[in-house]
Amino acid sequence: MKRYVFVVVILALTAVAVAGVVGKDGSTLPDNPPVINSKSEVGRAAFEWNSGGAVDTVPNLGGSSTGWGPYFIVMTTNTVGSDVFLSELGFPCGGPAGTWMVWVGSAQPADSSAPDYSGPFTPTDPSPDTFPPTTYTYVDVTASNVLIPAGSDFWFGYENPGIGGQVDFNGVVTYAWYGGAWDSDEPYGRTAVMQVFVEIVPVELQSFSIE
Repeated sequence: MKRYVFVVVILALTAVAVAGVVGKDGSTLPDNPPVINSKSEVGRAAFEWNSGGAVDTVPNLGGSSTGWGPYFIVMTTNTVGSDVFLSELGFPCGGPAGTWMVWVGSAQPADSSAPDYSGPFTPTDPSPDTFPPTTYTYVDVTASNVLIPAGSDFWFGYENPGIGGQVDFNGVVTYAWYGGAWDSDEPYGRTAVMQVFVEIVPVELQSFSIE
């Protein structure tokens, strides 16, 4: 008679936090959802654009300031058909403090040192270890009178305060300052999420809008 011996092996499974890549250098952070939500203080505008796609696109990825880049930028175009003022910028990010930046024109900025317009902001989520960073910081820039002529390209972005939101590459090319130059995020399969709202310049002011 044949005898069969069954050996039962019991495997102990240990829960391990899933790490997300936050650096072009391969650095990672564990999943750590934000505990703070945010809401725009500016009403919906004449023109709204988000590099991630829909307004308030929720990031599923993130890049750290040390591993991915201390600055994120993107270019878009004023397609409204009229001169516009920027009213609000939005960045899903986390960390202690940052700076927003805008350059008017199609030429990529040489670096982050001399934007046409800029200003400080305090992120809604103060943690640089949030992953993915889904909480938007909405920055009201109306007082800065950021003017974009009709049909003009412009670049905008921000100083990464610690962690900045990204999505899988969607066709919009964004750049991070990495290795002493603007480095495209496309080869890494990502698009950094940045948002802008604009308002049309009143007709009586448009004669002063193009130098």
